[in-house]
Amino acid sequence: MARSGQVRVSITGDASGLKRSVAESETAIGRLNAAARNARSSLDSAGIAGVALGSAMGTLAANAAPMVIDQFKKAVSGAIDLGEQTSKATVIFREQGRAVVDWSDDLAKSFGVSEVAALKAAGEFGNMLVPMGILPAKAADMSRSMVQLAGDMASFNNASPQETLEALRSGLAGESEPLRRFGVFLSDARIKQEALNLHLSDGHGQLTASQKALATYAVIMKDTTNAQGDFSRTSDSLANRQRALQAQWDNVTAKIGTAMLPVISKLAAGLTNVVNTMEAFHNPEAFQKFQQAQGELGSALSRLLVVAERYPDLKANQGFRDLRVQLEGTENRITVARNRYIQAVQDYNVLARSFPTNLTAMVFGYQPKPNFSVSNEAQISAPPQVDFGKK
Repeated sequence: MARSGQVRVSITGDASGLKRSVAESETAIGRLNAAARNARSSLDSAGIAGVALGSAMGTLAANAAPMVIDQFKKAVSGAIDLGEQTSKATVIFREQGRAVVDWSDDLAKSFGVSEVAALKAAGEFGNMLVPMGILPAKAADMSRSMVQLAGDMASFNNASPQETLEALRSGLAGESEPLRRFGVFLSDARIKQEALNLHLSDGHGQLTASQKALATYAVIMKDTTNAQGDFSRTSDSLANRQRALQAQWDNVTAKIGTAMLPVISKLAAGLTNVVNTMEAFHNPEAFQKFQQAQGELGSALSRLLVVAERYPDLKANQGFRDLRVQLEGTENRITVARNRYIQAVQDYNVLARSFPTNLTAMVFGYQPKPNFSVSNEAQISAPPQVDFGKK
């Protein structure tokens, strides 16, 4: 005899693909949201710095942009060099470091050597002399004398300070040839004799590194007697005026760059943060993984729709209804996060192309970034509707 009643059907299947797709999509949403938030925060900071930089450079004409950018780069580079050489001098010469830095500020007019060039040369001399066993205070005095002598030798021999500085460094290092064109003749015999004259040695045995350096320094000073003071004596000559003017201009450029560094640093930090967040999703592998997760989610939804159509009673299950809501919310969050990311990239590209923030972008090599794009952009522009109510 037939009986009427209910038939309960238990539906089982492999839901691992669906679960994995949902999890990966949620992770991608989190990364996109974080990237958008970080980019927005960085752009805000960069925007503030850009306004400050714009007010400082607002008087420059737009048709002079190439010259402005070139001077901008030189100012920033000069400021960085000045900071590094100042720090180096204070470390090498210790308690005399501050005195060396102050001394370097006055050489442009008196010797035609810029502050950065003077500190760099003094630091290189100090790097040679101190390891030889010469005390930092003595090394500071010798280094300053060598830099000033380079200015005089350049004036006397119609050479550049860079040429004379390099020749003096070579002479202290034991090379005799570079200094000969400037009237200095170094030889082992002369150096040993000078060490004996200065009571640095008793004439027996080999000279120590410090003895040889002190004796070499003395020979150089003797052979350049005629050149010493030449820059001051001929300061009215056209060549020396040009050297002094160039050195003073280098000093001014470095000081302008120093004043701009706080703004540049803030702007660079903001743009760097933007670039870092953009790179995370500009990476083809990251985008491919994100898009693959969306594809797997769509595939899983399609399979689930088939199940729902075959078994209408499944729609009444509370767990299934909760899953439907969760999936709809996931798709909505993907759309919102994607839009935030796209807007962040657009804002970054505007900064990278707009004056004055584009100046910093050019200096540090920040390039506009391609935005997120998909083939069905119109379709995904609105939050999708997930509906399992089909019959």
